[in-house]
Amino acid sequence: MRRGSEASDELKFISELGRSLLFMVHPKKVAARVAVALRQRLDAEACVFLAELENIGVVSFGVDRRGELLTSFFHRPRFERWLELLPPQVGHPEKDHTEFMIDSIDHAVEYVSPLHINGTVKGLIAVGFNGTADFDDVKANLIEAATRMAAMSINLSAHYEAAINSSITRAKEEHRRFTEAILDSLPVSIYVIDRDYRIVTWNRQREVGLQGIPRDEAIGRNIFSVLARYPEGQVRQEFEDVFRTGEIQRIEQQTTAEDGSTKHWMVSKIPMRDPETGEVTHVITVGEDVTMR
Repeated sequence: MRRGSEASDELKFISELGRSLLFMVHPKKVAARVAVALRQRLDAEACVFLAELENIGVVSFGVDRRGELLTSFFHRPRFERWLELLPPQVGHPEKDHTEFMIDSIDHAVEYVSPLHINGTVKGLIAVGFNGTADFDDVKANLIEAATRMAAMSINLSAHYEAAINSSITRAKEEHRRFTEAILDSLPVSIYVIDRDYRIVTWNRQREVGLQGIPRDEAIGRNIFSVLARYPEGQVRQEFEDVFRTGEIQRIEQQTTAEDGSTKHWMVSKIPMRDPETGEVTHVITVGEDVTMR
């Protein structure tokens, strides 16, 4: 009668765990939910969830008996070696401390259950017990059932996460191209440098004319090597003044056009600040033709 009651409790636990995982769309939350639930249900010393997922990397979570999150809770080199050297296909108890996956928590036996994702072992759930008397086949079966459920859930959430990341990447790329198109449409020359004086933006107006330079030849290069015809000391001082003061600098310049005529320019050097720190991270240089004014 007691075994029937235990079986009913185990089924209820697995059922409730499965329902809760239906609403998890982030791999880290899946790992946390499974580790916490197993640790509490099994009255274990600790439980860790480790998985290496494609396009995401290592997802990990650990919790101890006190319900506290573990910071350095697993032996990473051991886990990576375990993944590389044909890991066991079925769960097994481990009593050799040198093979324990759970780090920094005292325990005498560890049950390691491999996570099978798309037919390949991609991680594990490890549960640490204080002694062999605290662990039995019933608990092993419960860990195995939870591991199978967790593998399906984290696989789905990983695909969802990858799709979201891909969508964000596409949106960022579209935004970059849109911003670039706006800058190219403006009737002024624009370029942007970072604190290492590397060019990060170079609009179309900087490509045209006698002194124009193709964008592909400018992006990523040092501004002083690209604008080698200008006196480096003067140009460097202008940039340094903006980085140091955070104030807009305006300079009038003259150039000779292709037909030999003189052009007059108003060059503005504008600080671009980090929204969180307020630090000037880039300088935007805008050159406007004011010859006709």
